[in-house]
Amino acid sequence: MLFTSKTLAALAAAAVAGVRAQGAYYCTDINWGGNCQYTPDYGVCVTFGGSDWNDQVSSFGPDQGLECYLYTDWGCTGDVLPLEYPGAADLRQYSFNDAVSSFACEYAGQGTTGSYTKYVTEY
Repeated sequence: MLFTSKTLAALAAAAVAGVRAQGAYYCTDINWGGNCQYTPDYGVCVTFGGSDWNDQVSSFGPDQGLECYLYTDWGCTGDVLPLEYPGAADLRQYSFNDAVSSFACEYAGQGTTGSYTKYVTEY
């Protein structure tokens, strides 16, 4: 995994403040059911390419203070769905159920900068 200076600064600030790094929680079934995982990545594109998570996410929730962008294609491309805390227990309401192939999160209100798309982590 590659880190930008922005990511390292956010992690360092969180460590000094005694706060955990922020990320997102997601599950394979609606209403937070099935297999679930927490990914503590901020400011990077998380790609599910080739993993069991690709096109399998049905619930998605960013940590408080974050906005995450869910994408239908790998590398944070394709159709996009922005979600803020508490997220969505049922992605069917957004026509994004079993359609997520990648996502990226940043602090809410920043808008998508695109700078994270150079840094890809696979899960």
